[in-house]
Amino acid sequence: MLYTYHSCQPPVLTVSTHPLSHPGAAVPSLGSHIHIIQVSGQQQVSKGRQGPDASNAVHVLLAIVRLAEHATDLVVSLNTPMYISPSSAAAEHAGAGAKGAHMVAHDLFGRILQTLEIKDYGLFGSG
Repeated sequence: MLYTYHSCQPPVLTVSTHPLSHPGAAVPSLGSHIHIIQVSGQQQVSKGRQGPDASNAVHVLLAIVRLAEHATDLVVSLNTPMYISPSSAAAEHAGAGAKGAHMVAHDLFGRILQTLEIKDYGLFGSG
């Protein structure tokens, strides 16, 4: 585990999964033959080698897009801070305390997926 390598506390992560009933609508450029699972969660993590007293709350959004005809999965992720500890190195740049970016994260993530395009399917080999 990466956190063991960096001598950190294991991250606390809560997750919920959301299979999409109309995946083609979520990523129109990839068609309706794809499968998508969206995962959202919250993670308590510290930057670098900082200890648990400097942990930040981070909202995590993931989409796993299965392209079966190319034997490929794409993973799209968006991390947004919910709370930055005053002891965190991130506080120097982003300021400590509650953050509001996670309030618009779902809408932003939806727009990211809707504009996702694969320009060169050759990246995946012959499929």
